[in-house]
Amino acid sequence: MRTEEASVPAGLHECHATNFGGVTVGHVIPGFNCPTCDPTHAAVDRQNGGLLRAGLNAVAPRADLVLLEGLVNVDENAEFVETLTWGRTYLDIVRWFATIAP
Repeated sequence: MRTEEASVPAGLHECHATNFGGVTVGHVIPGFNCPTCDPTHAAVDRQNGGLLRAGLNAVAPRADLVLLEGLVNVDENAEFVETLTWGRTYLDIVRWFATIAP
């Protein structure tokens, strides 16, 4: 169940849900930028948390479990850790969805 690229923010097509034996697993990323990776991949802009929020809004309501890819992928600029650049923004977004969102 991939989202349609034409109807979503740039990069949201990387967020999707898949069914495994009756369990729906949502998959989201906060962003991605790894110019040193081999092979290289296109950067996916974080949109100051907008991509993560949109991804969680898209997959969380229909998922039994949500996989947060990039939990500590600092080398790929896909981490959820507290940083000088983003502070606790991404941790706060995940915390909100984990405690408040349906």
